[in-house]
Amino acid sequence: MTESRFKPRYITFGVIALTVIAAAVWLTIKATSTSGGGAGGTAPTTEQPPADPGREALAKLPERLRARPDVVTGQVRLAAEKGPGDPAGIVNAIHDAVKAGRFRLRDVESDAPGAPRPADELAAGLLGKDVPGEVGTLELTALAGALFEARDLGKPQYGRAPGARFDATALVARRYVVRADQGAWLATDGESVDQSAVVPFDEVAMMANVLAWRALGAMVAGDDDLASTAANQARRLAPDDPAIAFVVGKTQINAGLVEMGVATMERVAKDHADALTWQVLGRMERIQEKPFRADQDFRKAIAADPAYVPPHLQLAELALERLDVTPQAEHEGILAQAEAELDAARKIDPKAPGIRVIGAHIAALREDTDKAIALLKEETELNPTSEDGWLILAQVYAVNERDTDAIAALRGAVAAGVESADIEKALGLLLASSGAFDEAYPHVKKALALNPRDNEIRPQLAQLERARSHADEALRLMEEQVEQFPDDALGSLLLAQLELDAKNYDIALKRLDKLVKEQPDNKDAVMLRYLGMLMAGRADQGSLDAAVAAVGSRRQVAEILLEQGRVVDAEALLKDALESEPEDALVPVYLVGIYVGTGRDAEAQALREATLAPLSADDKADVEALFNTATEQAMAQRRAHEQPPGDPAPPSPDADAGTAAPAAPDAAP
Repeated sequence: MTESRFKPRYITFGVIALTVIAAAVWLTIKATSTSGGGAGGTAPTTEQPPADPGREALAKLPERLRARPDVVTGQVRLAAEKGPGDPAGIVNAIHDAVKAGRFRLRDVESDAPGAPRPADELAAGLLGKDVPGEVGTLELTALAGALFEARDLGKPQYGRAPGARFDATALVARRYVVRADQGAWLATDGESVDQSAVVPFDEVAMMANVLAWRALGAMVAGDDDLASTAANQARRLAPDDPAIAFVVGKTQINAGLVEMGVATMERVAKDHADALTWQVLGRMERIQEKPFRADQDFRKAIAADPAYVPPHLQLAELALERLDVTPQAEHEGILAQAEAELDAARKIDPKAPGIRVIGAHIAALREDTDKAIALLKEETELNPTSEDGWLILAQVYAVNERDTDAIAALRGAVAAGVESADIEKALGLLLASSGAFDEAYPHVKKALALNPRDNEIRPQLAQLERARSHADEALRLMEEQVEQFPDDALGSLLLAQLELDAKNYDIALKRLDKLVKEQPDNKDAVMLRYLGMLMAGRADQGSLDAAVAAVGSRRQVAEILLEQGRVVDAEALLKDALESEPEDALVPVYLVGIYVGTGRDAEAQALREATLAPLSADDKADVEALFNTATEQAMAQRRAHEQPPGDPAPPSPDADAGTAAPAAPDAAP
């Protein structure tokens, strides 16, 4: 019994021993065969883990792109010291500042100027101050993380909580979350967070998101290179992130590669799309003038989210765009289609921004200006931050010669907190046109700061600088304009004009020669070159003939010279035109204006009588009316220049120093 009791144990040990020996022999044979055979074979090397492309890309990221918004600064430490000391308290304090209006949240459908804003900029919102501009959830979450570090609560970890409306491809719509060490995930929107659903970020993912936000901010700032670089680097770090890929598409469109950008966004939309995705794609199709594809995308947006208003407004605008290619008899049907989309939008949200703006457009098309104004006023009351509402209201006023009301409307927009380059630019130009140059200046300057890519703002600001006797700053602005927009002929013309004003004749004329050579049909360039040659004392018959050919006649060249204050040159040219262009009835009229404006009444009367003598009664009455108009305007300017020195007339920003030109007559035959 004893023997049989222990036998299985011995057998087991024997089997184990044989198995171990066999395994050792097999491994020896395997190692020998894989080492190249024989006793000289090398031992197998330890297998390396697979490379992480994201971490490799992060390691190669240029230093200039590594800045993060959660850097702890003195301002952040001050806010941390004065605020709560626990993670939940810090996040709640940020949410309270949002509710108090010290932070204004970014619109998920708008641009992201300044993104990503650093915690140092935002800390003031926790110290009782209003933070200018708008902030997004990434920036507020990064502020919380910086405060965690400042409070020594541990290194913050970031992530995102899926499920926010429009977060399929809209980076700004993402709900970013943060935690200290391994604590609970927290969100700055004040809502609870489903801890199990959070997608945590490692360093690679967080930097990818920061870079994508930087691309959004760079596009607004006009830095196309930074926008493209940041977006592409973000995609290298997170190649499977649909929202980041969507940003890449936007930067491609921003760089002028519209078809490529739309294709990038469409690839993303195949697997990741919501209503905003289709809305954005529809707008891109409109930019490409593909109305049928745009229509399809907007209808997909409505199908994805029936409670989403903007696609209905886009469909209404698409309908109105067809008016230009539709017979007049069918216009009412198109207007009815647009109104049907507005009705659908009203059923969703009767106060939604944009409904009354498009309604005003329809009213204007029906020539009901009063209704258009009433609708736009209602829009600005219901949605005081509606840029379109204020801007179009001002445009309607201006078109109807109600500039005072237009200025008041634009001031209302600024007072309501609308930060818009177009609003500031329009307000500045209206003020400048009324002669309020100093008041106009800060608005145009702010417009440039808000949209440095607008190629119209620098020339306007330069003209204001010139009117305010800041010639050097005007010159600097136009040099910057030509550098940034080398194909802008108007910019080159205005720069040449400023160079002529500064008596830099060689530089100006060289610039104008180049422009005329490149654009021989540019009448303004040809005329300004002739004017510059006059100013430099280098005018010849060839430059005069070119100017006359470009402008149309000697009288028209003389008119331009009068506008520039070159009365003597204009008079000589008009006297020549009396002989060479006798058919032009305005030549003697302009000359009479010059004679009266310069106190030569006898010469004016003699020319007037000589001109009227051979005319028929009907023609004589018409020309005499022109003489009367020219004489009245010239006398008005003459009296203005004869007033006492203590009461000077306001100077025109376009007039050169020296002898003022008499006014050209308003009437024309």
